[in-house]
Amino acid sequence: MNGIVINYTYSGDEKEWENVVGTFVSALDADTEIGEGFSYIVSKSRESNRRTHIGRWKSQEILTLVQSRDYFKIFAARLKELAGDSLSPEPMAVTVQTQSA
Repeated sequence: MNGIVINYTYSGDEKEWENVVGTFVSALDADTEIGEGFSYIVSKSRESNRRTHIGRWKSQEILTLVQSRDYFKIFAARLKELAGDSLSPEPMAVTVQTQSA
């Protein structure tokens, strides 16, 4: 399984941020073609303005499908606007995980 970790800081309007990430996650959940082939977790630090997103996909085909969706293109652009220069994406390869992951 492959994935991405995206780190950034955000200190703007919390409702706007929640709307942007919530809309994206809802669109992923509603996309029946993706099924369980793509997962996405969004978190924020309790002690700072640091945000982290973790995306994982089962195949390159699933990733290509997600990236072709309008909701992904809108989300990517909005996230870049919100995070600015602090946006730091890093590709990852999952090497070990629990059975429930």
